[in-house]
Amino acid sequence: MNYKTITPDLVFESLAQVDIETLKNRGIRCAFLDLDNTVACWKSRYVRFEARKWAQAAKEAGITLYIVTNSTKPRADEVAARLGAGCFKDVRKPGTRRLRIIMRQVGTNASHCVMIGDQLFTDVLAARRLGMLSVLVSPLSRKEWWATKVFNRTRERLVWKKVFPAEKRAR
Repeated sequence: MNYKTITPDLVFESLAQVDIETLKNRGIRCAFLDLDNTVACWKSRYVRFEARKWAQAAKEAGITLYIVTNSTKPRADEVAARLGAGCFKDVRKPGTRRLRIIMRQVGTNASHCVMIGDQLFTDVLAARRLGMLSVLVSPLSRKEWWATKVFNRTRERLVWKKVFPAEKRAR
């Protein structure tokens, strides 16, 4: 396996700690934010104050925000509205087809986008496939959809030491 495809460019403890200046310096004008356990806890409509504050600062810095989620639930629209962000559902990450369509729709390309999420095998992999900057954050909660736990988190544990050698491990 080529571990580069699941190795994030940047790692932060939470969305609130993602350095906006670093994004701006890399030419980022559009941020694709994963919903579950990145912006809000799984199945939650609540967005923490720190995430709302970060979103406001990002928008003030000229970064357009979009929730991009595999979910099809109306809750995604509610969370996006709380952040003042656009929302795209049923994105089917790590697939790239819909993300390419979204980028065309919003008038941008991968070189100006960042994907921020909590999973290597969906968020990071999708970003890397597109040549987009990828940011991994720690999950907000251990509660998740059963398939995420069984498939993605199990695979993450199996490759974690390869993706993050001891000197780079944050978690």
